Amino acid sequence: MDQWIQSIVERQIQNKKISVSEMEIYQYGYRLLIEKTCVFILTLGIGFMFHAWWEVFLFCIAFIPLRVYSGGYHTKKSISCMLLSVTVLICNVFLVRGFASLDMDKYLVALELLFFILLYYFSPVETVNRKIEVNEKKFFHKMVFFIYVIEILAEILFIIFGYDKFMLSFLVAHGFNVITVLSEVILQKIS
Repeated sequence: MDQWIQSIVERQIQNKKISVSEMEIYQYGYRLLIEKTCVFILTLGIGFMFHAWWEVFLFCIAFIPLRVYSGGYHTKKSISCMLLSVTVLICNVFLVRGFASLDMDKYLVALELLFFILLYYFSPVETVNRKIEVNEKKFFHKMVFFIYVIEILAEILFIIFGYDKFMLSFLVAHGFNVITVLSEVILQKIS
């Protein structure tokens, strides 16, 4: 992929569309565009293969905003990230369907409370690639709280209107956010 991106950028330089000084920025941008496009296509593919449009869509709606502000584990290579993302989305589908078939309402509320406490306590987590300034840390911490409260209110509305299964996608997304945050915290402690 990098060679392909390199040739595109070099062609743009030769055609005087960009300057040599902009080369790294364009390489990064193209790499990001290709990775995001692949993840989007894989996400749609999972929704299609498992007939799980709502489970996948709601998981992404709940997971992504919290992940942006909570931080947590990141793989070293983009291919690893994509494979892990696919695995997480497939697990989401099976977990939502599994929880939906069980009568566990009182346990799910306790689980959601546990996820909230853990995410609120440990977030945000900085990584080697993403250092967080003190003022950013305070802002990110507030955003995690704000987003989580909004998502809990959405879960309550799902339950009130009889869409319990939708609430489960949010719950699973929260669980995976906790896993990414705690994974990074543990990895930092042992290294």
